[in-house]
Amino acid sequence: MEKKIHAVSSSGNLTKEKEMTEEKMSSDAKRAMWSQFLGFGMDAYDMAMVIVLAPVLAKIFASPKLSEAWQFLMVALLYAVTMAARPVGSAIFGHYADKIGRRFLLILTIAGVGIMSMVCAFIPTPAQLGLVGAYIFFMVVRFIMGCFFGGEYAVGHTFAIEHAPARLRGTIGGFIQSGFPLGYAIASFLVLGTSILIGEAAMHEWGWRLMFFTGVAPVGLALYIRKSLVESPVYEHAKKTGTVDKMPLVTLLRPPTLWIFLQVFAFMTGLFLVDYAVYQFIPKILKGPDKFNLIQYTFIYGVALFCAFVGYNFYGWLSDKFGRRKLTLLYCLYCIVLGIPLYKTLIWASLTRSMAIAIVAAILAASLKLAWGIIPAYLSERFPTKTRSVGVGIGYSAGALIGGAGITPLVALVHEVPSVVAIEGPNELWLSASAVLTVGAIITFFSLLWSPETKDIELSQVAEEKLEGSEELVAEAWVTRAVDFYKRVGKAIALAEFSNSKGAFVQGENYVFVLSLKGTMLAHGINEKYIGRDFIDVKDSDGRSFIREIVSATKTKGSGMTEYKWFNPVTKEDQIKHVYFEKVDDVIVCGGIYGDVWEDLFGQTVLYHE
Repeated sequence: MEKKIHAVSSSGNLTKEKEMTEEKMSSDAKRAMWSQFLGFGMDAYDMAMVIVLAPVLAKIFASPKLSEAWQFLMVALLYAVTMAARPVGSAIFGHYADKIGRRFLLILTIAGVGIMSMVCAFIPTPAQLGLVGAYIFFMVVRFIMGCFFGGEYAVGHTFAIEHAPARLRGTIGGFIQSGFPLGYAIASFLVLGTSILIGEAAMHEWGWRLMFFTGVAPVGLALYIRKSLVESPVYEHAKKTGTVDKMPLVTLLRPPTLWIFLQVFAFMTGLFLVDYAVYQFIPKILKGPDKFNLIQYTFIYGVALFCAFVGYNFYGWLSDKFGRRKLTLLYCLYCIVLGIPLYKTLIWASLTRSMAIAIVAAILAASLKLAWGIIPAYLSERFPTKTRSVGVGIGYSAGALIGGAGITPLVALVHEVPSVVAIEGPNELWLSASAVLTVGAIITFFSLLWSPETKDIELSQVAEEKLEGSEELVAEAWVTRAVDFYKRVGKAIALAEFSNSKGAFVQGENYVFVLSLKGTMLAHGINEKYIGRDFIDVKDSDGRSFIREIVSATKTKGSGMTEYKWFNPVTKEDQIKHVYFEKVDDVIVCGGIYGDVWEDLFGQTVLYHE
């Protein structure tokens, strides 16, 4: 049998990984969380200005010859261009965040957002450039803004979750993500207050420029916080152990990471369809002739968004208790059942100007967006450190190509179906939007069937994934967990637990064993008779002195991977065993897996946890 030992640089555990496991958040974790909360809120604030001001912008940048529905779709297209640019920004900024570090790029992306906010405030109108020229100019500006926001998500969400305590990743991710509806709500109420103060005529003349300009203010605070941030401890560990990828984007797009990316892409596509069916089309349903006026609809919309802010936090907290996957499967079913009837209620409330019913229905519409509370944690848990920023960024943003940028033409396509037009009318989009929303929920539901539960996955295990074989991944994760336990409780307690055949480190055929640096067995999960015996010259079924090889490789490299043929206590046969080993203090902690391990349909290994 060919000798096979994979050398791995001495890693131990993250020297700064306490932030990921401590009961209380560190100051660095808090700053990272608040930094990204502001950054993501700024993302929403800017995007909201396009949608909340859509009735105003449609009269300025869309041809008066178009129907009201198509005028709105022309403004929605500006929104779609911003979404379409996000994968570009995610690819660029995410690639370099995985290659050179997160912190510097966090400062760069938020600075770019601030600059483009000012540019939006001074966009030339059709009176200055002509209708086509002004619209194209606006579209280019929105594309550049989308690139910066794509980078903001790729770098910032990854950075914050890598700083977060493991038991609070969902809660912290929910808080960060809640910056988006809060940013939308603030923008909505600001437009409401300004409209009351200066009137709708002034909003059409110059008020819309002021609204875009107010987006510059939060950028200064975010920049101030980000200057004091320290680099992600997970990324620092990757640098120290030499596992930083030179071409993260290329690695992301080839198997097996490609399969993870495709699942995340489908997951995010569905969520974006649901999300923007709410964000983008509720304003059209609420406002218009014989419906609510600008002030009324902005109030209704703002209340709903504030409820979404609270809901994101609650959903993230729930995911830490019950798991991301199970919770979101139930959420998808909720959306499928509620979507179309809810939009029917909204349009009825608008046409009858029933304020109370409209508010209740809008709050329920906000509940259709709750699953976004898990996104920062879930996506970060799906990718290893070497491709985490680019994977999170492109996985998130690529979903926006169909679900975000694509929702406008999709709704327009559904609107052209004669039976749909017969129900909703030529100037309404409520049925078209809710039908697309339902399809999105179905896509997300099925994508989760190909995803493992990620709640209990340690980022360090994903971070050190070799992606060269499922057995190696599980073996390393198994030992990493054992080493963590050893460092927490000390040598004596750890060795006793490792030798407990009914303990946490024995699962069927999988167990931990510990060697001295001379090859003496100090702990063994299933055969206590081995403890104290000298194994340095013990050979496997093929005659290999595998213990001597492990001891030698440990002294040289600190840790590594090997395989040998050994007796399987479950099958009662000699089988190939894949073993990872790691030095801690004066002992070698070893653990392995026999043959193939269970994989889901996308080939992702199910990791073992307490």
